[in-house]
Amino acid sequence: EWTVPKKYRYIMGFAVLSLVAYVVKTGLAPYTPSFIDCPEIYGITINAFYFKAMAFLWALSLLLWMLSERQGLRLYLFIALPLFVFISEYQLVLVQRGQLQQSLYDKAGIFTKQYLPKDELAHVVIVGSNAAGLFRSLYYLDNTSASFDVIDEGAAYDLSKTPEDKPWVLVVGQHPLIGSDSFVLPMPGFRLIRRSGTDLIDFKMSHWPGLVFDVAGLSFAEPWGTWSDADRVIFKMAQPLPEKFEIHLLAHAFGPNVGSPFELSSGSDAVNFTLSDHDENKIIKMTHADGGSVLMIKIPHPISPKTLGQGEDVRRLGLGFVRMTITPMAP
Repeated sequence: EWTVPKKYRYIMGFAVLSLVAYVVKTGLAPYTPSFIDCPEIYGITINAFYFKAMAFLWALSLLLWMLSERQGLRLYLFIALPLFVFISEYQLVLVQRGQLQQSLYDKAGIFTKQYLPKDELAHVVIVGSNAAGLFRSLYYLDNTSASFDVIDEGAAYDLSKTPEDKPWVLVVGQHPLIGSDSFVLPMPGFRLIRRSGTDLIDFKMSHWPGLVFDVAGLSFAEPWGTWSDADRVIFKMAQPLPEKFEIHLLAHAFGPNVGSPFELSSGSDAVNFTLSDHDENKIIKMTHADGGSVLMIKIPHPISPKTLGQGEDVRRLGLGFVRMTITPMAP
């Protein structure tokens, strides 16, 4: 039977014992075990008492191995190793049970996934002080283009530093905000924010959370935009409109509506504009709005393509919306 000579056992044993002593003193720092990458080591380090007890048992196995190779192996294989596996697995089960209760980061991610349209999830940045928690929120969004930003606990977050392609900011925890926001949806423990200056209404989509609360008179969204499908289109905005503002509208008219006046009104102010049958940019100034949240466009001649003998489409078309922005003007 081949055995390791005693002098080599002493050399290797003292070398490993030195490593065990260093690990106990530093607690594995700067290395941080992960529940995902190395669950066995993570499980044994959760509880300081179990961690030190196992280190003592490993050291004892090494000392005994240095004196008697067979006895040291027996202590390690039949006592130390089974205890390590049992304690590690037991601690991991406790951690997994704790995950059955949704954390604040879980709730923030789930809420955002349910609130925002699928196309908007790519434009979200999650902000908080717990990196592991931010990964959990990001998991629920289930979008590879969404991102997160780790900041110190209680630190302020500057909205102006958010990437241009991220109009939505999900702030988890108590973090003051620097910069302007156009829409804030406060929830217990977190806030979903749409940054100011990101108020483009893209009619290739059917929902505009944080911008439009409700809309009537529109048909379904198409690859180019959305048709009106009624005598009037009514937008109920998520925030009150400014007293003075400009509407930048890219749109076109259908059939007898070409060249006919559309009436856009907000509060006591009403402005007429016309459109051709191809996309046109219109800038419409509203100067006597009353601070309400309703914007209405009257369609002069809503009519279906079927009535005009242009197919079987029975929708009452009038105005083809491509995109629209609302920009405040100085009082």
